[in-house]
Amino acid sequence: MCWLCEATKGNSGDLSKCFTDISPTAMWRRTFCRSFPWNISPNYSLIRGFHISMVVPDLLHVWNLGVARDVIGSTLKTILSETVVFNAPTLPTRLLLATLSLRQFAKQNRYPLRLKKLTRAKLIWKSKAYPGFASSGYDAFVVMRWLESILVNHTRRYMEIATLLWCSNQAISLMYSAGQFLTQIEKDNLDVLGGMFISLFLSMAKKALDEHKLMWRVKPKLHLLCHMFSSPRFINQSFYSTWMDEDYLKKVGKTLSLTPMKTAQKRLLQRWCLSIPKNLD
Repeated sequence: MCWLCEATKGNSGDLSKCFTDISPTAMWRRTFCRSFPWNISPNYSLIRGFHISMVVPDLLHVWNLGVARDVIGSTLKTILSETVVFNAPTLPTRLLLATLSLRQFAKQNRYPLRLKKLTRAKLIWKSKAYPGFASSGYDAFVVMRWLESILVNHTRRYMEIATLLWCSNQAISLMYSAGQFLTQIEKDNLDVLGGMFISLFLSMAKKALDEHKLMWRVKPKLHLLCHMFSSPRFINQSFYSTWMDEDYLKKVGKTLSLTPMKTAQKRLLQRWCLSIPKNLD
């Protein structure tokens, strides 16, 4: 389940390398880059100087479009099920109050927000499904910041969640504000903050499982996040996030939709070249 190590989901009954073991002595940690994840070597692996550790997890998809969505969904489902943070008698009213609070927070901090309003559908709020957050990666960043701010005054009731949000926001911010290579202090701080987040997340997931609740979903992206927080390398993995790549694909997709299928690739390149002089001017 991981190209960087030999971690497993534990489905076969063998838990020796299960990725939910996050202890310093976990077996999967000893297998970091010890073997290749393929039977037939891809062409890029034959490039001189290539090493499997060069294939880096994408922070945008691992965090913003991955684990953060699960954190947001479970957090909002928890606090909106009660009247502690948003004091209103019905869920629709609490959702409205939460939306107003979120939009005000985004405006005050000058965060562009694509999300129009918080709804049950946006939070994947169903009886037989794990909650999530159906919106963009940048919206996930804004909502995580907002959740941390609104729970500051409710730490007595939501201590674990508030700590989890703080740790993750601090860890991600550290990565995006650091240089291309982490200093020893930055690496140590990332290891501690990330480790606290992973530990708290798994603790709440176990508690939910014991109570037969579909909350705090544990999936392989959590394991990739663990690699990013405690990597033996000093590279700043936020530099490999595909934010610009995603924007580029969205833009060229519009051009592709206007060209015939058989000549789409050539026409796309021609039109892209035609726009270069204008953009340079």
